[in-house]
Amino acid sequence: MKNISIIIIAFIVAVLMTGCNKGEGSGSVYVDCDQSSPQALYASGRLKDILIESGYSLTDVNDEAAYKIELSFKTGDLPAESFSVTGKGKNIAITGGDGRGMI
Repeated sequence: MKNISIIIIAFIVAVLMTGCNKGEGSGSVYVDCDQSSPQALYASGRLKDILIESGYSLTDVNDEAAYKIELSFKTGDLPAESFSVTGKGKNIAITGGDGRGMI
């Protein structure tokens, strides 16, 4: 599970770096998650730590961000402990089949 998390984080950082290399943004990132979910808060915290270590700045204001990453889970749409990563423009969505999948 830890290896998969590292792969996801590396993928997200690579996507953000590609966009920045094309002059598409300043590298600021807004990370959105369900504040009432312990799993979402944990995943968000880990992701933010990695983004900062990789040289990105974080913002609490969605409209000011060059990129947006949304963490969520949808039971029933995906099996337990699974996840999907989708991107559209400057938005990245990480959706888990449950809280563990989102992490």
